[in-house]
Amino acid sequence: MLYILFSCSLFSLSLDPLKKLKPEIKVITEMQDKYDALPETLPAIVVLPASGTSAVPPELMTEFNGQISRQMVLQSKLKPVVMTKYLSATFLNNKAETPFALLQALAEERYTVPLRLLCKPFIFKNEQNYIVRLAFYPLNGSFYPIEVIRSFTNIAHLPKVIASCLEEFSIRYFTETVVSDKKKILIREFTLEFRKLVELASGEFEFVPAPFIQQTDFTLKDEDDYFSLLFGYILSSTDMFETFRLADFKEFAGINNSAYNNADYIVTGRVQLTDQVGFLYINLINAKDGITIQSVKHPLIDFSLSSLIDAYREIGWSFSQKIFPQNSIYLVPHFKDSGNTFYYRDRLIGWDTLKYFFLPSGMHIIQTQPYSVAASPAHTYYILLDTEQHVFTDKEGKYAWNLLQK
Repeated sequence: MLYILFSCSLFSLSLDPLKKLKPEIKVITEMQDKYDALPETLPAIVVLPASGTSAVPPELMTEFNGQISRQMVLQSKLKPVVMTKYLSATFLNNKAETPFALLQALAEERYTVPLRLLCKPFIFKNEQNYIVRLAFYPLNGSFYPIEVIRSFTNIAHLPKVIASCLEEFSIRYFTETVVSDKKKILIREFTLEFRKLVELASGEFEFVPAPFIQQTDFTLKDEDDYFSLLFGYILSSTDMFETFRLADFKEFAGINNSAYNNADYIVTGRVQLTDQVGFLYINLINAKDGITIQSVKHPLIDFSLSSLIDAYREIGWSFSQKIFPQNSIYLVPHFKDSGNTFYYRDRLIGWDTLKYFFLPSGMHIIQTQPYSVAASPAHTYYILLDTEQHVFTDKEGKYAWNLLQK
């Protein structure tokens, strides 16, 4: 029933500038009534079609697209609308110069509802895990998004996963204080390069190009770039950066400009993968003049999400030391809380272990929440980063925080 509802009634609220189309079909259901009852003053949001990697089944992609708007209606904090026809007619064959020009053009139009946001969903598979990422682009200010990520293994859990994403977004969107001094970074698509080991009887060997790489639970092809997306998220999770993935808008805007006025830095990358070992080649570039500030070659021991996150955090730490003044940022001590998710300032920053996570000097709070029945106890960590680094846990941390602010 929900598929009928969302395909012909809810999504028939088409949002074109100065134009409101009436539904062609009226389906009376409880969900439709909920949508019709949403206040007209709610922030309206355009949910773009989801992108994903080749390992994601088509039926999961379809369900993913549908669940986002359904969960928005159920939470009643955002009003999903569609702009597919207008975007295709206006920008598909005549792309905006940049994604920022696209968002600016959309922001300057007049609509019949208070349009505030565009959401770009993405889903990818890594080993046995599916990872969803929702990027919420505001149609005001700098246009840099709020990004939310979740991981799951059971497809039946998708509705709860989307609901959790939207809950985090709502907290951050409606309560987060805007920090103007964050460094702005554009993330270009990373190039994926696969190679296969060929060995001769003489002992000589060579890595030759391959069209894909096969792992136990998934296959990667050259169009499966979730690597750039995840690197941007790792940087923004520190709350020291805002990141903008240019490929989110490649259907409607040019993404190959060499310099931008909308950013401080640009990140480019190449991912070299074999069955034996891999390497990440990541470049930090000045966005104003296109000069490379630092290039990093980092080994990737395996394909696991945890290995990739650890590598990205090390690279991010290296880049940050080029960007921020000495003694203004520090590494957070290594945490291990099996079965728990780590949160910093209401955003998910990792699972099970937290290594190479860095923050500005000062006082910070990191919390854990269990995601597994076998999880270790949840904790709240109070972290003091200065000339010395100290960690206080739970009640002890509350006492320490109180005294430090006297």
